[in-house]
Amino acid sequence: MRSNRYHGQTPLTYSSDVKLRAGSVVQIELQKQLVMGVVSGPAPNPKFNTKPVTKIYDLPVIPKSLLNLAGWLIEYYPAPLGIVTQSMLPATLTDKNINQEIPENLPEADLSKLPKLTKQQKSALSDMVKQDSYILHGTTGSGKTRIYIELAQKTLAKNASSIILTPEISLTSQLADNFKAVFDNRVVIVHSNLSPGARSKIWLRCLKSKEPLIVIGPRSALFMPLENIGLIVLDESHEVAYKQEQAPQYQTGRVAAYLSRITRAHLVLGSATPSVADYHLATNKQKPIITLDKLAQVSLHEKNVSIVDRKDYSQFTKSNIIGNELIKAIENALNNGEQSLLYLNRRGSARIILCEQCGWQATCPHCDIPLTYHGDKHLLRCHSCSFNDHAPSNCKECGHHEIIYKSAGTKSVVAEAERLFPNAKIARFDTD
Repeated sequence: MRSNRYHGQTPLTYSSDVKLRAGSVVQIELQKQLVMGVVSGPAPNPKFNTKPVTKIYDLPVIPKSLLNLAGWLIEYYPAPLGIVTQSMLPATLTDKNINQEIPENLPEADLSKLPKLTKQQKSALSDMVKQDSYILHGTTGSGKTRIYIELAQKTLAKNASSIILTPEISLTSQLADNFKAVFDNRVVIVHSNLSPGARSKIWLRCLKSKEPLIVIGPRSALFMPLENIGLIVLDESHEVAYKQEQAPQYQTGRVAAYLSRITRAHLVLGSATPSVADYHLATNKQKPIITLDKLAQVSLHEKNVSIVDRKDYSQFTKSNIIGNELIKAIENALNNGEQSLLYLNRRGSARIILCEQCGWQATCPHCDIPLTYHGDKHLLRCHSCSFNDHAPSNCKECGHHEIIYKSAGTKSVVAEAERLFPNAKIARFDTD
């Protein structure tokens, strides 16, 4: 049953006048509420009274692989049955959604617009048909997505579906665009930001489709009711976002490995920086680690990297935040009608607030971490618990009035850029 109220790990018994198959989607009453559920199988006649199934949805049965995955999740982690079922069923099912037309006669894949495979990519693909799971260790720009598309095409030719996972919702769109250029409306995008109605339609399409699909999304995409899965890809497999923190807690890589095993699907862990654990497991189990260390497309622009010593004050005569060399580079870009991106790993205006006299530092009274000064609001803020305080005019320890603000943040960089480049359009992008 799809309910966070049921914390048991065994199915509940209900009666039905109609013989139901395992995987049938039904509606039942649980604690005076009507909820969706999935039939796990027949039960012997109980010695107690049972409630009847209130509704049988006119739908194909849930794939056996998904039922097996639910059973494994409950035992392995463990997780409550009601919450596991929530991951596998939509929040709502309406007659209108159930009766929606499912696209048929989907177009064939069109690889003509893609760049030709490099020798290294061809070699990687030939190696990736020999075993069932791989680590694809590809540096940024080596063409891992191109490999995923080729694997999805080969899977499609076998009349099987593919699941392509991304660690974050924000990464789904770009990856989906690459796949849509080849597979068109065979690509299905699913994530938690979709409305319940939209997720319901996508879930129903996966369940009812007679043609193989390519499902792209974060962790939740792994639980789409696909009948025949031939490929599972974890893009950026090293990302911590693949760990589900809320119930049911699970590690996506491990769940994907189990699902690939019971469906006999190929499993690919793609990353520029594979985790030590994945490397260790691959080595011990003699699974191939396929390397892509060459750029798929050579850049036409010459790359020039300069390292400037912050202690060399002669390099900061025009600004104490932005160096002379960087100022000149930005000016050249502006004159050429180009954009400039400045990255800084600190928010606010100043990260450190110190008393010059006694060394007192402004810290959060709750978290004991340094407060950040936000000059636009003249406030000190804790970026951990959101505690706010007025910026001090005097030291809170010795009363001295010389307060030092050090370690510039993004707001300081914006203010300095506005001073240096008054005619430029400047925008700041951070969590503030």
